Amino acid sequence: MQTDTISAANTRLFEAFRESQQHTGVTDEQVAEDLGLSLTEVQDVMAGNVDLTMSELRQLANTLGVLLSYDVVTSTPNVIPVPRLAATKEVAERLVRKHTADRLDDVEVAISARTTLTVTAGFVTGLLTELGRKGARTVIVRGASQEFIDLLSKHRHPSVRVTVISSS
Repeated sequence: MQTDTISAANTRLFEAFRESQQHTGVTDEQVAEDLGLSLTEVQDVMAGNVDLTMSELRQLANTLGVLLSYDVVTSTPNVIPVPRLAATKEVAERLVRKHTADRLDDVEVAISARTTLTVTAGFVTGLLTELGRKGARTVIVRGASQEFIDLLSKHRHPSVRVTVISSS
């Protein structure tokens, strides 16, 4: 696996941990106590500068009150895997930029929402707006929850046609 791919995955993982930490209100001091680390070590960990073992990652997730999920996903162009918590417009925009080509004219885009537990209106609006900005016209959604489907129906984009293939 290429180093830049590993680095990007590590960055995304610790961004998610930091977002979860902010959401739950768990302090660095609490993380330090639970993990048996110094405050400086926790700050290095949360910055993604420490290579943790799988057990340490699970312990960190437990401390932050989140579920650490492992997926093996084939990197396929124009397939957007939606995370378990799809909360902000910024996350949606980042996912579209990362998983799609610069221009999507006459290209079908797939959204894989199989593992998504929570989705917000801001995320859906950001997702459809960014796809529309890139020229996407057809989006196929697979594995979406009823909540996700309802938000897609409610927050339509004028130039993006969404088709739900299967729901969860």
